[in-house]
Amino acid sequence: VDSSGIYLGGDPVRRLDPDDGTLLAEFATGSANVSAVVLDGGVLYVAGNEELLALSATNLSLLWALDTSAPVDNLTLGSGVVFFSVLGEELVLADQNTGDLLGTGGQGEVYEAVASVGDVLLAARTDGALAAFDASDLEPLWEVEGLTPVWDLAGAGSTAFYAHGGIIEGVALETGGQLWSREFGGDTVSVESL
Repeated sequence: VDSSGIYLGGDPVRRLDPDDGTLLAEFATGSANVSAVVLDGGVLYVAGNEELLALSATNLSLLWALDTSAPVDNLTLGSGVVFFSVLGEELVLADQNTGDLLGTGGQGEVYEAVASVGDVLLAARTDGALAAFDASDLEPLWEVEGLTPVWDLAGAGSTAFYAHGGIIEGVALETGGQLWSREFGGDTVSVESL
């Protein structure tokens, strides 16, 4: 949602007027399997079934498309790149402006969440591991294993935050070392930072 529209994933992707819900634009993806939409700088990035799309936020016209071998599962932006996971296969880095493939990493894993914090890309695997990669080339920086599955990631400054179970934890972005942990009970599944 932004002041110029509400964006809905699916087939088609739709832009609605936030004041009255009027349909302003739509784009046929060919598949209802759209796992995420992210709006940034007049561009709507769409995580689709075997493709990542960049659409004009105004009229939803196609700017570029990057084909993948399986559904795009998680999506984040940072440092001029689109960082996403391909379900059950790998992490992918693409140029935010052109869609050109810049690199891949983390092959053979399934990821629950991804986040971009400065020049570090974070990825949480379904087996409970949290990993950090260099944003320029997806080279591994560190990994923390033995967590319950991480549901969401965020970061600010020199700290990464992750939620798992009823717990939220802060770790040093540079090393992955734990800085603090708080248990709130329930099932914390989302975290966001400013």
